[in-house]
Amino acid sequence: MIVGLVVANKGSDPAPAPKPGPEPVDAGYNLYYLDDADVITTKNLVSGVLSFNTSYIDDGKFLEKARKATNKTIAIEPKQIPIGVNNQYIKNVKFEFSQVDYKVTKVMFTDNSTSRFSIPTDVVGAMGANAQMSTNMAGFSYKNKPFGFEFRSTREADVINVDTTNSDFIMTDKFMQLDL
Repeated sequence: MIVGLVVANKGSDPAPAPKPGPEPVDAGYNLYYLDDADVITTKNLVSGVLSFNTSYIDDGKFLEKARKATNKTIAIEPKQIPIGVNNQYIKNVKFEFSQVDYKVTKVMFTDNSTSRFSIPTDVVGAMGANAQMSTNMAGFSYKNKPFGFEFRSTREADVINVDTTNSDFIMTDKFMQLDL
């Protein structure tokens, strides 16, 4: 199985202000959660908008909580990433998982609130979702709070190929970290 991670800045209509987030999660540094009402699911596509969990930022102790919960050192210190006018947290992240063929799932994260440049698909030869395929072919599933996803073997249900549950996930204007 091949998982292609495509990070493209693609614009859309401005999104509403972020919803108040749930309580901070116990593991990983993950600023995003998902409301089922914000998810669109078809046979070959799962898409939606992730909301920003401000409770990490508001109490000022998010790194300390993340380190205690995971008992590990975070590879990139999110607090040391310069956040300012030119590098804001992405508050509404649009995601899309689409099945291209039997072995390729396209994964895309974009800023849902701001229009951004996107490389034209004819230049890079990007593959689109195939109406005959299904995300179940790749064993895809997602979790809500905090947001995470996994790809399981379709032959052996106990085998997990990719799992972002309790992983670090942060997205700013100029930086993205998603641990697999």
